[in-house]
Amino acid sequence: MTISNEKGMTLTEVLTAMAILGMVVVLFLNISGYSSLAVKRSSDLVDLRTIAEKQLHTAREQIKTTGAVPADEIIDGVNVYYRISDDHDGGAAGSNDPELAMQAIVLLGGQPQWLTVTVSRVEGD
Repeated sequence: MTISNEKGMTLTEVLTAMAILGMVVVLFLNISGYSSLAVKRSSDLVDLRTIAEKQLHTAREQIKTTGAVPADEIIDGVNVYYRISDDHDGGAAGSNDPELAMQAIVLLGGQPQWLTVTVSRVEGD
């Protein structure tokens, strides 16, 4: 009859536990990195939407008072493009990612037209 007295862990058990813990830590770091990117992109889109709404309102007022479409411009590091078209989706412009377009109907020369305001970050920002 043999009596064994095991009070500790073997080296294999310790290494296995460390490997599992390491995998969990790496997985958590990857998930938190993706989460940070998603928060930044969401924040950028909210900023672009705010600018687009403001510029759409300003452009509608300018068209109402002067009958002229505003010129494309850069505001606070954001490209703002104004387009007039007679179809619903024909006016979007710009090529940066992310970009956002908003539309409204305006009367230009007595005819209803689609006003599209497209905003996008200036490259390098």
